[in-house]
Amino acid sequence: MVAGDAHMVAIDDGTNSGCGGHDGFPVLQAAALDRPGSIKGGPYSHGTFPGAGQFGLIEVTDDGDDRIEVTLIGIDYTGAELAQLTILYDSPLHP
Repeated sequence: MVAGDAHMVAIDDGTNSGCGGHDGFPVLQAAALDRPGSIKGGPYSHGTFPGAGQFGLIEVTDDGDDRIEVTLIGIDYTGAELAQLTILYDSPLHP
């Protein structure tokens, strides 16, 4: 899940996003951009980073093999990385 209304960078690996006995899923709070920061929700496995001048990136790498790599990254306007999570998924095209 990607969201930005919490006005922070935060990443959860799925440990804390499940509900009702269901498995969780990765979450990227993609930051405040130019708004004041806050902390909402959580907890997040990779921490929370409130503040303006931040944003999120998603990098997807598919080399055509049996795995797809997805990296969630939170950075600030200087280019400093605040949090990162890389997840490997089995490719549906290469069982």
